[in-house]
Amino acid sequence: MTLHKKLLYLFAATAMLASCSSDKTDSEAGPANVQKLETPKNGLSVSMLLLNPAEFEGLRFEWQPAAGNVSYELAFDKSGGDFSAPVASFETTENNYTLQLEEIQALFNENVDEAGETAVLDWRVYTLSNAGRTPSTETRTLTLTTRAEVVVETLIAPEKDAVLNLKELSADVDFSWSKPVWLGDEKQISYTLVIDQADKDFAEPLLSIDVNPTSETAAATQATVTREQLAELYNDSEVAATEDPYYLQWAIYARIDQNVKISEEIRTFSIIPQVKLPEFVDGDPLYIEGEGTEAGQKMSYITADSYNPGIDNNSGGEADAFKDEDYKYEIFTRIEGGSKFYFRSQPSNTIYTLSADGTKVQAIETEEQAQAPISETGIYRIRFNIATGSAYVASVDKVAHFYSWTREETEMTYEGKGVWLVEDLHIELQETGWSWDPFDSRYKFTVVINGVQQYYGRMDGNGDRPNASTAASYWYVQPGVGDQWATAFKYPDELCDGNDLDRWYTDLRLYMNVEKGHYTHEFFNAHE
Repeated sequence: MTLHKKLLYLFAATAMLASCSSDKTDSEAGPANVQKLETPKNGLSVSMLLLNPAEFEGLRFEWQPAAGNVSYELAFDKSGGDFSAPVASFETTENNYTLQLEEIQALFNENVDEAGETAVLDWRVYTLSNAGRTPSTETRTLTLTTRAEVVVETLIAPEKDAVLNLKELSADVDFSWSKPVWLGDEKQISYTLVIDQADKDFAEPLLSIDVNPTSETAAATQATVTREQLAELYNDSEVAATEDPYYLQWAIYARIDQNVKISEEIRTFSIIPQVKLPEFVDGDPLYIEGEGTEAGQKMSYITADSYNPGIDNNSGGEADAFKDEDYKYEIFTRIEGGSKFYFRSQPSNTIYTLSADGTKVQAIETEEQAQAPISETGIYRIRFNIATGSAYVASVDKVAHFYSWTREETEMTYEGKGVWLVEDLHIELQETGWSWDPFDSRYKFTVVINGVQQYYGRMDGNGDRPNASTAASYWYVQPGVGDQWATAFKYPDELCDGNDLDRWYTDLRLYMNVEKGHYTHEFFNAHE
């Protein structure tokens, strides 16, 4: 049989199938439907010019099988059609069907547009059984064309609205995109990366990079823009003088022969010479850094909320042994002797160091300019005021729990980053002989700084014994007056047994840092 006769026979067979399909109706109570179409990809474009009869093995359609004893009907209709009269359909008992070249040619010839170039078809799969006929959940589009045309659908990298910081770029930047949907020879496709100002149309792009195939391999879907090219783009811009961001956009042209299509997605990005950080503002977070430090520990910023000076007016109010020091920032931390350390602000990224004698604080350009004002390894309290430049370094010689009634001290162990701990602290309450309070539960903390003992007591006005519902602020600590009673805390109810005064042991942790929002303390792991 000649090819001409074969095509005539196919056209007739296709027409007959279409006619038969038009008599079929969907059944509301039909078999289970196909939930997902697998291949080909939605929107596949097939170039009729590139289908080589000697090499083409057919176009395979595949879908997820439906439940039950069913057969399938692969149906085609013109784009936007409702499949009430499909232009072609093919029945199979398998969950796939391969269209041969003759069948594809018939679909194209019968549904081509008036220009004779393109046939756009929708396709779906019906399940068939004695119960009826049910369409697939999904419908996809297939384009058959004699136009050699491809388009990039998706850009991959850089991400949308990427910011390229010339100061931080250590390597060139790769621009990448997805492969177009194309059934022909990929070695016929070439690409052009184009970069233009964000408000332009790529008619005269600022930068173009061609990516071409070789005789052996398809063109890569990636192009590299060097750091030097990015710097040149920025330096030639109008915003270079102000160091403002330079907003650009990029796209990909895909080309086959003389047909060129711009990518469906266009992305924007910006180039900056360096991150423009805000100026330091008093109160911005500061973190200690440098070898031999507890790097990353945040300083406390001292405000009016850090103290309650009027808590005990009978004893003269708050009395910090170092109250005359001019400071806004404070940190209790461990530093190794001879270490160069500094403080970095966020978000301004400004770096500060102390002077060699520890009496001044000043901004520096690089970490290498940091000073080493501490010669001996130990725990230190560092205070400074950036606005005035004043700084104070003091050794923390001892931190202890102080039981007011007996004046007994239990030294605490430094855990790190401004935290002290004592384990198995024995709570030994003392009888008072008072009818209103038969045992005494008052305690404080003592901190020896540069050889000077400083009490730390309660800043909350509530002097009652705390319980489970007591506010967290009760446990806040602040420098207190210099006697054993005023602004003392009281042990919580859970540690006080009036019938067994030395019943309880507990762990105690003191936080002289910002971890919990304020200098504070807590009892935990109580046991007999």
